[in-house]
Amino acid sequence: NEVVERFSALLDRRVGSSCRLALDLCQEPTTVRADSGLLNQVLMNLAVNAKDAMPEGGVITLTTRHCKIDEQTARSYPDAHAGLYIRLSVMDTGMGIPLEDQSRVFEPLFTTKKEGEGTGLGLATVHTIVHQHQGWLDLDSIPGGGTTFHINLPAAINPA
Repeated sequence: NEVVERFSALLDRRVGSSCRLALDLCQEPTTVRADSGLLNQVLMNLAVNAKDAMPEGGVITLTTRHCKIDEQTARSYPDAHAGLYIRLSVMDTGMGIPLEDQSRVFEPLFTTKKEGEGTGLGLATVHTIVHQHQGWLDLDSIPGGGTTFHINLPAAINPA
């Protein structure tokens, strides 16, 4: 929560006046073993994508939750393992991601943006950073109805 709260002030300036930033943070401590600079990069990449998905403005919501993943659920996601996680979600009220593109969004150089507007590296970088922290990503998107990226990072049981 601490990283998200500090980051939200920076993000508020970055998203501009057309977008509103909302926080919905878990009341219990949400501690992960992660490089805060890299976690900020993940949040910035996702927030910039969210802003770009809302050219007329909208709301970006950051949430944190505790999440217990069992063996059966872990099998549903290639990078997941059973255990305790902190789930950090970045949700927008934008246009959503077309169904045919959802399975490709983390591929390097894949972009849905117009030529010259995106490199196709933002979400690939997010995927790499989360994977380096033994985490995994998933997304919920409804074309025309917004997108939520879920970052799942192992909870630090005994934070250092």
